[in-house]
Amino acid sequence: MKNRLLYLTTSFFCGIFLWVLSYSLEAQNPGQHFRDIFERETSQKRQESQYANFRNVKQLSFFPDTLPLWFFQPPQSDHEKVYAIGISDPDLPPEEAFQQAFYRAMVLAVLYNSPRIEYFRDVFTSARDEEPQRAYRQRFDTYLRITASEVADSSQFWLIDNHLTRYNESIVLIGYTPKTERREETKISRISATASVLYIEAHIGDTYEPQASFDLASEIHTSGENPGKSEFNVTQKGTRKNTSSIHNGHKKTFPMFVYRYSNPSWEPFTRPLVSYHGLWGIFMPQLLEHITLTTEQTRLQIRALEEQSEPQIQNLIREVAAHDARISILGLEFNPNEILFETLLEEIR
Repeated sequence: MKNRLLYLTTSFFCGIFLWVLSYSLEAQNPGQHFRDIFERETSQKRQESQYANFRNVKQLSFFPDTLPLWFFQPPQSDHEKVYAIGISDPDLPPEEAFQQAFYRAMVLAVLYNSPRIEYFRDVFTSARDEEPQRAYRQRFDTYLRITASEVADSSQFWLIDNHLTRYNESIVLIGYTPKTERREETKISRISATASVLYIEAHIGDTYEPQASFDLASEIHTSGENPGKSEFNVTQKGTRKNTSSIHNGHKKTFPMFVYRYSNPSWEPFTRPLVSYHGLWGIFMPQLLEHITLTTEQTRLQIRALEEQSEPQIQNLIREVAAHDARISILGLEFNPNEILFETLLEEIR
């Protein structure tokens, strides 16, 4: 019995000694310990098992993609030239990505030049006496629509620069001259685009969850060719988002991923922009949201549509704005969760 007790005691202390020794060795070389974890967690084999939905990205990286400086400081548009940036979906073959990005850039150039902007916002407030106190309900429905249609030919658009991200997204910067003499030998196209925003905010007691939908639909009709069509939609409920991309009749799919982007002029260790739906998936809806907020600051017509008195109070106010305008992107910047746009919205009539 004494020998058995001695054996168990000796084994216990040997185990403690080996654990302490192992911990001590790791503490003496913590760098190697963390390097082992890093290699194990970020190895290509692990990436492929977790992100196997990538089809055209050959090597994934957790480092941010550094975008060119012209993305943040594009040339300034004027009455003779319009500049626009187009971005493709992630995980496309480079040539296909370039064509989609150039298509989107042309659509945005037309949408910037002389669009019709229509906006309304309904503010609904109600109050009802409920035990133990009065219950208030508020709802804000905001709708924005931007439409444009122009006839142009290929000679009016030109490529200035382009960039391919590590996620196989093409980013192109183009120029557009809306008013030029068209050449007889060039193909004439009609480019039509409609962008819309629906934003709903409902406050019922302590409950609040915003919902939104951002859409961009476009068509390019060229004589003698099948029309090019594109639709991109982002829906949001609370913090959850979903994207849908259809280009020339084909639904484009790409994996959710921690897409990271940085500015080359940043100081070291600046946190990158993070998007789980690619760069276009955050650029397009936040640009439309910015234009919506900018439109709210223009001349609005305000009407009271309905009012009631006690015992139940209801109030419905509608804000309306409609005008033709010119949109210029003066610059933009990233923070970890959003794109901050600086724009000029100029009413032209």
